[in-house]
Amino acid sequence: MNKHDRRFADSTAAAEESTRAMGNGYLAVAEAVRDFNMKLIEMTQANMMATFSFAQRVATAKGPGEAAAVWSSCAHERFETLTDQTRDLTALAQRVMTSTAEPLTRSFRQTLHGRS
Repeated sequence: MNKHDRRFADSTAAAEESTRAMGNGYLAVAEAVRDFNMKLIEMTQANMMATFSFAQRVATAKGPGEAAAVWSSCAHERFETLTDQTRDLTALAQRVMTSTAEPLTRSFRQTLHGRS
């Protein structure tokens, strides 16, 4: 095999490896997006249930003082829950980005080291 043919074979192998890595990256993205969406759906369901619970508690309050106490308590609970949910989504988004970038980074690193 001459020098030109060898370079062509090396380039072809590198392109195939990059294509495989991109495919793996896309699969990781699809799985991560699915996980992220499922987490959003779970959070939305929990938030809706909390809203209905709040409405029921306010509707059954025995007076304005109790209604105000329910309102205050629920507002505090919702703030804590939303803070936790934001933290969870941020951590999940970071994992998504890391897991989807890793196969591509590894492939490109291997391709660069293979050519040096």
